[in-house]
Amino acid sequence: MFSGGTLTAGGNKDGDNSCILFCIKDNLPHVSLFGGAWGNAILQGKMKVNGLIPIAKETAHIIPENFLPDDVETLPSVYTYLQLEMFTRRENSKDAPFEKYIESSLDVVETSQMIYHVETIQAGTPFYMKVVLEDVTDIEFAAFLSALANFNTMPVVGGKGAVGLGQIEMHSLEWSEVSKIGNHVNIDRNLTTANLYERFLKENQQQVKTVLRDLG
Repeated sequence: MFSGGTLTAGGNKDGDNSCILFCIKDNLPHVSLFGGAWGNAILQGKMKVNGLIPIAKETAHIIPENFLPDDVETLPSVYTYLQLEMFTRRENSKDAPFEKYIESSLDVVETSQMIYHVETIQAGTPFYMKVVLEDVTDIEFAAFLSALANFNTMPVVGGKGAVGLGQIEMHSLEWSEVSKIGNHVNIDRNLTTANLYERFLKENQQQVKTVLRDLG
């Protein structure tokens, strides 16, 4: 959540909760980073996540050059990444909600399972993804790296993870920090900064617990 606002129409009927919201942001850096909600108020986050873009001939124009091969024409078409995978599910062709979708002229065989196919992306497909953090503190940046490191222990996205879909591998991670003066870019941060967030939680655990208890 990064747009702010309220969850229901009519605004915040509980009055001005700005002091409470500032308290949440000061003591819960992960909430300040990712955003969230308290009562009827939406807490604006600082992170914006772009979608996963397959690196292919059709998408080369929107992907940074350092993630592309020297000869872009050697990239495969995005359509070559697609495949059909077969799954089975409970046979319910005779159930009333599904009868209209099944041809009556077909020979019906007594079965307990039915086959269906899902279009998926082949294993090994390269993707490009960008995450933008706006005006984050060192603690908030460390919280992001901590979340990234924990996600990397079981990197699965999307549905049907229980049957092996959505497994990804992160590599070629680059962080560019744009200063507030000019457009100077420094790529000098790394995942070790995540320790700063763990230290913050350890040193302020009582205050964090107090804030969470008061919010309840």
